[in-house]
This record gives sequence, C-alpha cells and structure tokens, in this order.
Amino acid sequence: MKIKFTVLLLAGCLQSALANNVSKVSTITEMYTYGNVSGISGDLVIKIASPPTGCEAGFYVPAADLENNKNISAILLSAFHSNANVYFAGNTTQIWSGSTTNYCKAHTVGLQK
Repeated sequence: MKIKFTVLLLAGCLQSALANNVSKVSTITEMYTYGNVSGISGDLVIKIASPPTGCEAGFYVPAADLENNKNISAILLSAFHSNANVYFAGNTTQIWSGSTTNYCKAHTVGLQK
C-alpha cells in the first residue's frame, strides 16, 4: 500500500511539473538586454510573434544562463536577423521579475527551417 501511494504521489508531482512547461515555434519580433539594473542586469528578453498561453509577453534568458552558454545569444541573434523560426521551451512558473507582464524563463531554444 505504501508503494502504491508513493507512486501515485510521484505521478501527481510529475504531472503538475509538466503542466507548467510550454513550447512554441515562432519568429522573434524584439530583443532587449539590460545594463546595470538591480536584479535584471544582463538578462535577455525576447518578444515573439505568437507567444504561448502563460507567456503572453514572450521569454527571457537570465544573465547567468547566457554566461554559461554563449550559444544561446548566438542562436537568438541569428534567428532575429534572418527572421527564422525559433523553438522555445520554458516554464510558466518562472516569470521574469523585470516586468509586470508574463515573460517565461526559456530553458531551450533552437532554430527550425
């Protein structure tokens, strides 16, 4: 009985965590980065043509993620200048603190033809 309860509890937690994940393929319409501003310094904010529900403003990438993976900004700049389709995946519970609108933290970006 204990094992069954544990399995059901874990399944419920996994389902809840996955429910917060969103993904979308869209083009980038605007990109912003911020200088010496408390709490958002170096963050990259991306507005897209058709954002998913829960991320109505778009996505953001925190400065720490950009420092640890320079490919993110290279992919996004390339996509912006070529008007390419970009795959975004993020989480609706990780909302950017620099805005009153919903920018979700992007944990995956990729180019699509």
